[in-house]
Amino acid sequence: MFNVDEYLAHIGFVHREGESMEEQFIRLHRCHSLTVPFEDLDPFCGRPVSLDIEDIFKKVVRDRRGGYCFELNRLFRELLIRLGYQTGAVLCRPFSGEGKRLPLTHRLTIVFLDGRMWVADVGLGGNGWIDPLLLEPDLVQTQFGRTYRIREDAGMGYVVELERERSFASAVEFGLWYAQESDFEMSNHYTSSCPSSPFVTRMMCTLPTLDGRYTIRDHLFKIKQNGVVSETALDGGTFSGVLKRHFGIVLDEKMDQYIRSQLP
Repeated sequence: MFNVDEYLAHIGFVHREGESMEEQFIRLHRCHSLTVPFEDLDPFCGRPVSLDIEDIFKKVVRDRRGGYCFELNRLFRELLIRLGYQTGAVLCRPFSGEGKRLPLTHRLTIVFLDGRMWVADVGLGGNGWIDPLLLEPDLVQTQFGRTYRIREDAGMGYVVELERERSFASAVEFGLWYAQESDFEMSNHYTSSCPSSPFVTRMMCTLPTLDGRYTIRDHLFKIKQNGVVSETALDGGTFSGVLKRHFGIVLDEKMDQYIRSQLP
């Protein structure tokens, strides 16, 4: 059963007396982002991805796993709703690292607060932000060594851009058309089970830190810290330890054995 106090304890959130709803929201987003990894280990192992809220809660909070956008952003939105926030769920389009528009396979949350709108997204992976972004076009927003801006787009509505090497690259585009859970179920089915889906064919796990990021992509483990990047090749003997030490994930024996069998 979904339990707010258990969720907050898992992400290390402690209530502060006199804190505004906005301040609380920003800290909630930050605590979740820094605690819960983005990962696709279930579809990579051929396991279905349930979007039932109780299943997601068990997987993330009680089993100490991560997930991807359809799981993590649904879970986080449920928390916000139970804490009294007004929200809308959006089905949107991510971009590849090469700037290619991908199918409508991403979920984010719009939060309405004191006459302003915020973009909450705890499930974007490597392009994701730690604190929520204010939905204000052309406002440059810098957080924890990364810079974002949101521009208006005549076709889609808005595009979130991430600064890379002194220029901005598109990360995700969306409009203010609020989706139903059935819309996400359809996209999740493709994402988690289509043989050509990158979540089926490639192993990904990533977690931001205040000064960098940990990332597993296939057999490579990358640490980025204060702008310095190091990479280590994983094998069957090192994978489980890295996953536990840096992401807090311990897989069941069957999943662990399958993934280790796929490594060099």
